[in-house]
Amino acid sequence: MRKGPLPQNDGYGPVDQQPLQRIVGRRQSPALNDSCEGPSVSLQALLVELSTLRTRTPKGIFRYAAHEEANRDQERWRAAAVVARQSRSESS
Repeated sequence: MRKGPLPQNDGYGPVDQQPLQRIVGRRQSPALNDSCEGPSVSLQALLVELSTLRTRTPKGIFRYAAHEEANRDQERWRAAAVVARQSRSESS
């Protein structure tokens, strides 16, 4: 294994790679002026509502022997999220 940075060529990437491509354009930031507006009030309300939702999917790495097992778990977690959301809306 090689340690340290790869040697560089002038105008090229690392020695074992292809030459770098020519840059055709540059990303431009939008001009900030009075016509730029932030998100609407309804969008802000939606973002606040979505930020409080929980996915009900446990954290971690899951390994399945078949797609059917993964689909079964995903459907179970989605159903739990729907039930939790319905019970929350009924209590409001």
